[in-house]
Amino acid sequence: MRPHLRFLGTGNAVCLDGRGQAATWFEDDSGALLVDCGPSFMAHAHRFGVDLERLRAVAITHFHGDHLAGLPFLLMYYQSIARRTQPLDLLGPVGLRTHFDALCALMYDRWGLPFDLRVHEWDPEGDLATWDNTHWRITPYSMQHKPESLGFRLQTAETTVAFSGDTVLCPALYELARGADVLVVECTLPTPIVPIHIHARELVDALPALGARRVAAIHTDDATAAVAAESGSLPPDLSFPDDGEVWEL
Repeated sequence: MRPHLRFLGTGNAVCLDGRGQAATWFEDDSGALLVDCGPSFMAHAHRFGVDLERLRAVAITHFHGDHLAGLPFLLMYYQSIARRTQPLDLLGPVGLRTHFDALCALMYDRWGLPFDLRVHEWDPEGDLATWDNTHWRITPYSMQHKPESLGFRLQTAETTVAFSGDTVLCPALYELARGADVLVVECTLPTPIVPIHIHARELVDALPALGARRVAAIHTDDATAAVAAESGSLPPDLSFPDDGEVWEL
């Protein structure tokens, strides 16, 4: 299987234009990694024919509902329908286990997973050592959105993919993106409305310095994409993928 990305949620928190909330699926011969798991994830996974049995790890960028509120429903599927037995790794900022347990307890009782859920947490202000599970190398970077916000750089023998999560343009984002085959980056705003997200024109202007070969703008909507292309077309290395779109790497 050639490594590929499947975009299962390219929209912002309120799902403008019918886009799903944050969820990006990377898959290769060794299995699949899900980066963020918004509330719409399960519906889109089934809609677009994702093989959930191939999932090996979930990486959460930060503790906003549009990025992690789909996790309980994914685990319900594994618990009650798929009867999963192989371990699942859950990666993210320090506090992930506490927030995850509280979220699950709020939604349903009688949790009893038939598989090992292995949680690995990074402190954005501490040691951001690479996680190496023999399938992939995942290195976190501290982003600027919430105090715990992380981006992830995924490296395999065949490709490198960078995931920004939510952030502003910051030095760590340029470091994360440099030389990646694909940068999956947020582009939430058509104009600089709030100072915690990237807006369309600044992303276009930043492309040369980011240094990724190809850029996928997510956490967005059609109006923002139109502003990015207001000169007539998008730069050749920038795309605004649709939900369900697949990129081979």
